[in-house]
Amino acid sequence: MSRTGEVTRKTKETEVRVRVSLDGSGRAQVKTGVGFFDHMLEALARHALYDLDVAAAGDLHVDQHHTVEDVGIVLGQALSQALGERRGIRRYGAATVPLDDALARVVVDVSGRPYVAYHAEPPTLQQLGDYDPALTPEFFRALATHAGLTTRSVLRALRAAGAAAELTTDPAVVRGAERVVLPGVGNFAPAARRLAETGLGAATRDAARAGRPVLGICLGLQLFFSESEEAPGVPGLGVLGGRVVRFRTELPVPHVGWARVALTAAGKSHPLLGRAFNGDASFFYHVHSYHPADVAAETDLADAEYGAPFATVVGRDNVLGVQFHPEKSQAAGIALLREFTAWSP
Repeated sequence: MSRTGEVTRKTKETEVRVRVSLDGSGRAQVKTGVGFFDHMLEALARHALYDLDVAAAGDLHVDQHHTVEDVGIVLGQALSQALGERRGIRRYGAATVPLDDALARVVVDVSGRPYVAYHAEPPTLQQLGDYDPALTPEFFRALATHAGLTTRSVLRALRAAGAAAELTTDPAVVRGAERVVLPGVGNFAPAARRLAETGLGAATRDAARAGRPVLGICLGLQLFFSESEEAPGVPGLGVLGGRVVRFRTELPVPHVGWARVALTAAGKSHPLLGRAFNGDASFFYHVHSYHPADVAAETDLADAEYGAPFATVVGRDNVLGVQFHPEKSQAAGIALLREFTAWSP
């Protein structure tokens, strides 16, 4: 079977086409309009030994951000397509490479749980040729998010919970759905922009206003709020009251790992959560640097603790959001998703 992926994506700002063949020789043909970025993509293909074709046209007269990020998105989608079900391959990979002026170390997990820990000091130069190096973390974040495809992890978990779930980018499908799940990882700003550009944000709001059950997962929950400290001035969906703030703690940020999630008084009386939890508390897997804050007591349904208590389940009426990843939380997560698929608020 040929392990190839080919994806084309067109927005108001960019048009990107990527074709990748994992079983290649390192051949690359790249044209993005940003010379140094082309060079780095060619180097990536050469050292990874996959064949890569990238053609991108973007609003470079404004800046490079859309082009660089969208190439990362489409390359990630093409890689995920090429990996398929990811059976029969090693889950982890690592490389440490000593160069003349730097030591580079990369560890990759292709399990479908995307996250980026980027610890590279930026160069002192503001530009590398015609490239803005400040965009590099955004490229890797977009690449990891769309190659890992948390959405597909959620899709598999929903199906394991007995749901006939469908992954869609069509706002009309969202508006007509019996219930809606909005998963997400990454940065608030590009996610909010994509929801606005594609019409999926408006469709999700319409579903919520129509009274259909709506669930937000991780960044999906954060996007339910009107604002986030991660992206000042970028509006969220505004379907929940409160805001999103960064952890203020001496503990390492991001918060990564299992945490005890305890129902509040409001959560104990919630028809979904009361059935999903094993008693008043369960353990769920978290990966996040930001969390909900300033939420009303009646919408704060469950709390966890990381340096200090924080709301990790927030909801009202037919809208529910969880800061953790139920699709990565084993039996507790499947139980919550199963109750969501049967919930009739």
